[in-house]
Amino acid sequence: MVSTTRPVATYDTSVLAAWIIPIAAVVAAAGAGFVWLACAVDAVRAGDPLPAQPLALAAALHANAAPWPSPTGWSGAGLLTAGTVTAIAGTAARLTRGIRARSDVDRRTRYLAAPDERRRLGPKARTEQTRRLVPGLRDLPGLPIAVAIPDRQPVLQGFEDVSVDVWGPRQGKTATRAVPALLAAPGPGVATSNKRDLYDTTAGLRAERGQVWCFDPQSVATAGSPTFVFNPLAAITTAVAAQRLAALFVADTREPNARTDPQWDTSGADLLAWLMLAAAVDGRAPGDVWGWVTDPRDDTPVDLLRAHGHEGPANAIDGVQHQPEKMRGSVYGTAQRMARPLINPQLLAWVTPAPGLPLFDPQAFVHSRDTLYALSREGAGSCGAIVAALTSAVCEAAEQAAMANPDRSGRLAVPMVVVLDEAANVCRWPELPTLYSHYGSRGILLMTFLQSHSQGVAVWGEEGMRTLWSAATIRVYGGGVADQRWLSELSELIGDHDETYRTVTVRRGERSVSFDTRQRRTLTTAQLMALPERRAVLLAGGRPVIIEPQPWWKGPQAATIRAAAQKWADDHAGSAVLHHSRRRRFRRRPGGR
Repeated sequence: MVSTTRPVATYDTSVLAAWIIPIAAVVAAAGAGFVWLACAVDAVRAGDPLPAQPLALAAALHANAAPWPSPTGWSGAGLLTAGTVTAIAGTAARLTRGIRARSDVDRRTRYLAAPDERRRLGPKARTEQTRRLVPGLRDLPGLPIAVAIPDRQPVLQGFEDVSVDVWGPRQGKTATRAVPALLAAPGPGVATSNKRDLYDTTAGLRAERGQVWCFDPQSVATAGSPTFVFNPLAAITTAVAAQRLAALFVADTREPNARTDPQWDTSGADLLAWLMLAAAVDGRAPGDVWGWVTDPRDDTPVDLLRAHGHEGPANAIDGVQHQPEKMRGSVYGTAQRMARPLINPQLLAWVTPAPGLPLFDPQAFVHSRDTLYALSREGAGSCGAIVAALTSAVCEAAEQAAMANPDRSGRLAVPMVVVLDEAANVCRWPELPTLYSHYGSRGILLMTFLQSHSQGVAVWGEEGMRTLWSAATIRVYGGGVADQRWLSELSELIGDHDETYRTVTVRRGERSVSFDTRQRRTLTTAQLMALPERRAVLLAGGRPVIIEPQPWWKGPQAATIRAAAQKWADDHAGSAVLHHSRRRRFRRRPGGR
């Protein structure tokens, strides 16, 4: 007995239907061309002129006004055709050898989102959604994401969607997601990063819509001299606001996977918050906080808080100062560790009001079409705490503006796009997961980019990262991640599919055929780990979609973006940093971010 079992091939009927007419036309044209070639062989052998063009020749043959090719003509045409097809096939095989690995993932699309589900993310559906949610934007479809596989139709992020992207290093998230989204922002735009590429590529074009604000104390993309001032203490009027600001410093200075001490960490964070509150109520600069946190004997903060009616925080500081020396030193030492960004003079220059420097006003910003870039490096000297404070201040101002919208929709009149590139490195915002779904309904479009799921866990914890991922209405996995546990969960989330197998059995000369259905994982952990280049997985409420991200340099605005970026670089050539690299900045980088 011999048995052979093979899966029964299934196809995406929408793709087959779309190709029926083009294939029929190609077959008809190929047939007419073959007949013409056979007649041409006969004409060359006889020394006659070549026959008329294929359509005219076909009409003449149909009317019996021209002779049909001889057997020699048919044979010659066959040999020429076979040689041409062989040459073309060999060339195509060489050109496509490097991308054959895509086919395995691409074949899985027939088990994922159906055509109508993909159309729900397309321009027509998104435009109708915009007209309903934000009538003032009229026909804007949303923020570009990619093109869907296999039909290559655009898929977009709507103006009430918030997203989380997980892309490994050097997978192209900035070029394919962050840049197009920021450029498509119809109103104010905010971008954080620890590199200069997002700023370099988009600042020129965004400057044509509104003012560009670049917070860059560490000279990531500019010379580093302050062009404006953002005082994080300016918005603090309550103890709760002070605790929120202190929490940003705590998150920024805590090392990943570091053990925490419930007693000293909580006491140190509270002390830092009350010192910040004391500075805020008296109109002091952030630098004064560092002076107080390094001198446990200075009772100025206690006097200021009592003078402004904050008895509770004042008593808390006074109580710490009167503790035994060892306990007092532990609390103040913990607060010093959390406040250490305030020792950086370059940072203090950007947060301390000075004559001639404008103050950044979050309330005015959210009503503009301006763009804010908040840049910082990670590690020693990081300005991440202030980047997070600046970002949260803008988002809080946007939330207040949305609630005060005269049309009572609770949304911003024009949505604000917030691109949190390298969020886990330079914008560790503890409240981000809990704000995600709420901000989407306010027209505050948060986009968080992470290099791995575990990177998010290190910042927000397992529960926080789960909340963040679950609250996002757009989730994109761009490949390049080797976290087997998370990829296994993602594979399970993508789901299984049924495959029909055909078994042919031959026994004693009799042949029988049977069919059975088996369930298989649609995308395995190994396939997700080795996701081909220029392929990503999109989860947007329905069944997943395989997408092909489109780098900005392949889009219709590529020339415009390059020209605007170069003009911006030329206009700011006085910066040594800009001048040093502007000649090579806008090269196409297929493997870049």
